[in-house]
Amino acid sequence: MIWSVVFGSSMLPAQGVELLREMATDPRWEFHLVTARFSFLQDDLAKWLNKNGLTDVFKTINLNKKDDQPHLFKEEIMKRLNVHYFVDDNLDIVEYLAKKKNAKIYWIYNFIDRSYPYEFKYPYLEKALRGIATNEDTF
Repeated sequence: MIWSVVFGSSMLPAQGVELLREMATDPRWEFHLVTARFSFLQDDLAKWLNKNGLTDVFKTINLNKKDDQPHLFKEEIMKRLNVHYFVDDNLDIVEYLAKKKNAKIYWIYNFIDRSYPYEFKYPYLEKALRGIATNEDTF
């Protein structure tokens, strides 16, 4: 499973971080953090993860060090890690990745985009994780 987090714009961890921590202790789940934020934010990311006690949740932390286009960077990481599920909050990236058919793409929507139709859309992380856990045997 892969998780993409918005660091620069989020001061608090997303609703569902406790469930993420709980699931990370279960050997059936493997979490990788993927952020397409540009390389100059690397120090901020490390501080944010430490501050919120999330450094041990992820098997890998994948930062866009070459400043590639976000959708291409995420596609490359998904292929390399052979993920089954990917969670993102950017609709354009979700739509791009969903066309690739490499994984189920879960979208955490925002207030403005909430009426947009998408099969795997959720209002926040906890609901997305519960959706993944419920559907794990369907992949």
